[in-house]
Amino acid sequence: MKETKQSILKKDGVNYLIPFILITFCFALWGFANDITNPMVKAFSKIFRMSVTDGALVQVAFYGGYFAMAFPAAIFIRKYSYKAGILVGLGLYAVGGLLFFPAKMTGEYYSFLIAYFILTCGLSFLETSANPYILSMGTEETATCRLNLAQSFNPMGSLLGMYVAINFIQARLNPLDTAERAQLSPAEFETVRDSDLSVLITPYLIIGLVILAVFLLILFTRMPKNQDQSHDINFIPTLKRIFSIPRYREGVIT
Repeated sequence: MKETKQSILKKDGVNYLIPFILITFCFALWGFANDITNPMVKAFSKIFRMSVTDGALVQVAFYGGYFAMAFPAAIFIRKYSYKAGILVGLGLYAVGGLLFFPAKMTGEYYSFLIAYFILTCGLSFLETSANPYILSMGTEETATCRLNLAQSFNPMGSLLGMYVAINFIQARLNPLDTAERAQLSPAEFETVRDSDLSVLITPYLIIGLVILAVFLLILFTRMPKNQDQSHDINFIPTLKRIFSIPRYREGVIT
């Protein structure tokens, strides 16, 4: 059993245990961000006295980051390296999380949407980098096993995100619902809103600091380089090639 574990994270006599642990932790980090976000639709709708439809702009901003950065992230990683992609992803993730503090100071809903968008641009870089990076940390024969092990930490982060959203945000918000908040005077509403926003931003500020710590760890840790990867960027030919695959094309449309 011990021999199998070692072979999973070894290639040409090089042990990838530390890099594997650091990148696997990133799987949990983006799982956390994904599942702390969905309950925020209800939270923001309540805090800002909005409809659920307006509150759903949180999800539009969040998943818009994935849409906007998927191809740029792939091009960046192709040109530079997996480690560079991970660092950019962590940097954007940290900036997005820490931007919740100035967003709270403005008291404007749209400031939070900008923070979510930047945060998710970071997640797009992370996901685009981490999966192939994990595959490269060992032999080709053990690549699937390695990736499955790393991906098993993603739902752990997701569960933690949901737990924090429910128990540390929603449960601590002022119990007044949207209709009751509409009856408050402007001064009373601002007091309740600012108190709730202080509750809401705390987990994001904490995760932003955690991300910064992981960023520094990866920055100063010797990580494997994807030296065997070509750095040529053939964007249009690549698009034509992948969209010529019927199942891929149908999957994108779906």
